[in-house]
Amino acid sequence: MIVDEIKAALARLDYPTTDVNVDVVAGPASLRGQLQRPEQISEVRDVVAGVRGVARVESYLHLPNTPAPNKASSVDTPGSAGTVVHHGA
Repeated sequence: MIVDEIKAALARLDYPTTDVNVDVVAGPASLRGQLQRPEQISEVRDVVAGVRGVARVESYLHLPNTPAPNKASSVDTPGSAGTVVHHGA
């Protein structure tokens, strides 16, 4: 199952990703949760985009003490990672 492959890829990273929720429906992978640093959010999106079968990545990841970017009003909040769509391989 593709969700299991994504979780296995995330588990290989050098920091905890257990707070990252993954949902895949018909290709797109949606990521929700929080990570500690902006570069971790970027790396998680890139890792998921590289998993075979992922058509694109919809990221709702955010930093601690920042709102989740699931609403348009929170996407522009300073410190928020925003919703980024990555196209996978």
